[in-house]
Amino acid sequence: MGVATAGVGLIPSVHTIGLAAPALVIFLRILQGLALGGEYGGAAVYVSEHSPPGKSGFYTGFIQASVIGGFVLSLAVILMCKLFMSDAVWMEWGWRIPFLLSLLLLAISLWMRIKLSESPVFQDMKAAGETSANPFVESFTYPGNRKRILIALFGIAAGLTVIAYTVMFSTLSLLTGPLHMQETAAQIVVGVGMLGGTVFFVGFGSLSDRIGRKKPIVWGYILTLILLFPCFWAIGWAAQGAPTPDGTPSTFVPGFPQIAVIVGAVLVLSALSGATFGPVAALLSEMFPARIRYSSMSIPYHVGTGYFGGFLPLIATAIVARTGDPYSGLWYTWCVVLMALLVSLWGLPSGPPRDFSEQSGQ
Repeated sequence: MGVATAGVGLIPSVHTIGLAAPALVIFLRILQGLALGGEYGGAAVYVSEHSPPGKSGFYTGFIQASVIGGFVLSLAVILMCKLFMSDAVWMEWGWRIPFLLSLLLLAISLWMRIKLSESPVFQDMKAAGETSANPFVESFTYPGNRKRILIALFGIAAGLTVIAYTVMFSTLSLLTGPLHMQETAAQIVVGVGMLGGTVFFVGFGSLSDRIGRKKPIVWGYILTLILLFPCFWAIGWAAQGAPTPDGTPSTFVPGFPQIAVIVGAVLVLSALSGATFGPVAALLSEMFPARIRYSSMSIPYHVGTGYFGGFLPLIATAIVARTGDPYSGLWYTWCVVLMALLVSLWGLPSGPPRDFSEQSGQ
C-alpha cells in the first residue's frame, strides 16, 4: 500500500511519457486496492479475536472510524501542503508531496506490525492442526458459506460502502462542482464535519455489542433512505453561490451560518454511515468459521466496495450529466441502500452478538 501510494507521486507527467502516465496511475491504484483487500480483513479479524468478550463491536469500531479518519487526514495533509505553496506550484509539482509523505505512515505501520503477535484463536487452531489448507476454495465449499457470502456482499458491503463513499466524495463533488464553493473552503468544511462524525462509528459499534449487529445497520439503512436527499438539499441551499454579472456562478467562501448548515448535514450523513459501518467488522468476523474467516469476509467486502463503491462516481456523474440535476446521482446510492436493506432484513441474524461457533453449535 505504501509503495503504491508513494509511486503515484513519482510518475512522470503526461508531457514526458504520454499515455503511460495515466496508465501507471491506474496500475498503482489497482495495487492499492489489492493491498486494501488484504489489510481490512486481517485487521478486522485480528482486532475482533483480541477483543474482550462482549466488546468486539467497540474495539473494531475504531477500524471503521479509521476509514473516515484516513480521509480526514489526507485532507489535512493536502491543506497543510497548500498552505506553504502557491496554487501554481501546487498544480505543477506540489500535489506529489502528500503521496510521498505516505512513506512515513508505511514506516510507522511496519514498526507496529513487527511488535504484533497472532490472535489467541489462530494460535489455538494452529496448535490443534485445524487451519485451512486452502481458505479461498473452502470459503465456497464450507456448508452454508455461499449464502453467508452473498448476504455479506449485497446486504452489508454494498450498502455501507455507497453510504460512506457518498459522504466522503459526493459532498465534496457537489460543493466544488455545481455549487462552485472554493476548493480549500469545501475541504475544510467537509473535513470538520467528518472528523466530528468519527465518534458515531465507535459509538454504533459499541451499541451493537448490547443490542445486536442487525438493528443499527437496518436503522441506518432506513434513515438513509429517508434523509439522504434532504441532507444534500440542505447542503445545496446553504452553499448556493451568488451569480456574477454575466450569469455564471462565482466561486465563493461560505459564511458562518452556511458553514454550520453544511457541517450539520455532513454530521447527519456521517451518523448514518457510522450506524451501517460501525458494527460491520465484528459482524463479519462472527458470520464465518474461524478457519476461513479471513478469506470469507474479505471476498464479499472487497467485491462490494470495489464494484458498488468504485463505480459510484462514474455512475452518479453519468446520471447527473444525463438529467442535468446535480442531485440525481444520489439515486444510485438510494437504490443500492434499498437493496442492502431488503437483503439485511432477510439474511442478517437477529438477537445478541454470537460467535460463529455459538451460532452453529460447533
